[in-house]
Amino acid sequence: MKLGLGMRSGFLAVLAGLATLIPSATVSAQSAAGPEGSIRAGSQAPTRAQALEAVGAALAAGRITEAEPALRRLAAEGSVRAMGWLAKVELDAGRPTYAMALLEQALDVAPHAETLLRDYARASLASQAPASAASALERLLHLYPEHGTYAYMLGVTQLQLGNPVAAEAALEVATTRLEPPDRALLALGVVQNKLKRFAEARRSLRQSLALKPGEPEAQAALAEALHGLGELDPAESQARRTLAIAPDHGTAHLVIGLVAMERGDFAAAATALEAAVAVDPEEPRAHYQLSLAYARLGETEKSKQRLERYKEVLDAVEAQLTDAAPPSPEGGER
Repeated sequence: MKLGLGMRSGFLAVLAGLATLIPSATVSAQSAAGPEGSIRAGSQAPTRAQALEAVGAALAAGRITEAEPALRRLAAEGSVRAMGWLAKVELDAGRPTYAMALLEQALDVAPHAETLLRDYARASLASQAPASAASALERLLHLYPEHGTYAYMLGVTQLQLGNPVAAEAALEVATTRLEPPDRALLALGVVQNKLKRFAEARRSLRQSLALKPGEPEAQAALAEALHGLGELDPAESQARRTLAIAPDHGTAHLVIGLVAMERGDFAAAATALEAAVAVDPEEPRAHYQLSLAYARLGETEKSKQRLERYKEVLDAVEAQLTDAAPPSPEGGER
C-alpha cells in the first residue's frame, strides 16, 4: 500500500535533514599511529599498511588536505578502508553522489561492514535516493537488530518513500529500542495518521508528548488525529496550542481550516487554509479544501485555481515517489 505524500508536508519537512541523524563513521586516532603522524614518506616507499596508517593519522588529526592525495591513490588501488575514508571526506564536503559510488565499490568487497553501510545510508539520503538508503538500513537492522536508530531511520525513510505500512513496522521496533523513544513515537503517530488509524495515532502522540512536552510536530500531529476522530473542539484547541509555540506550522493551520469547513464557516476556513498553503505550498489537502471553501463562498475563479494547483501538487508528489522507487530489475542496476 502506498500513499501519496507531499515531501515537505507537516512532519515530512523534517525529513530533509535525515542524513544528519545517522552517526557517521570516524577515523580513529588510535588506528593511525604513524611514525610522525604524517603522510610524508622517508627515502623508501611505504607499504600499503604504512600508507594507510599515515593517512588515517592525518585524517584523525583533521589534516584532510595533506591526506587526500595518498587517500585517493589508495582508494584507486582498491583499498576498502581507503574507499570508506574517502567516501566520508566526499560526503562531508557535500559530494554525496561520488561518496555513494565509492561506497558501492567498497560494499562489493565488504557487504556487511557497518560503517560502510551506515555512510551509504547517509550518502543516499543526502543524494535524495531514499530507496537506496532504505536498502542499506534494512541490512543494518538485520545485522544489528538491537540498534534502535537504524529502525527509526528505516521507518522515516519508508515514510518518505510513501510506504506507511513498512514505515509502521520499523517504527514499532524503534519505539522499543530507542531511549528515550519520543521521536520514534512521533513518527509512528504520523504514520498512523496517514493510515487513518487515528485512535492509535492519538495514543502514540500523547506518549511522545509525555516524554517531550511542547514538541510542535507532535502537537500538530495530535491535532490532526483528534480531527480524524471527529473531536472538533479538542482538535481546534490542540492546533491553536501548536500555533502559540510555532505560529507558522502548516499542519496546525490546516487542522483549523478543516474544523471550520466541517462547521460550515467557509470564510474562516479559507483564511486558515490560505495560511497553511503559505507555509507549505506542497500540501495537497490544503489546496483541495481551499477549492471547496471558495466554491461555497461563490468565488468560482479562486476555486478553479486551487483545484488546478491541487492537481499539480499531486502530479509532483507522484513524480517524487516514482523517482524515489527502487530501480527495476530489468534495468541492470544494483
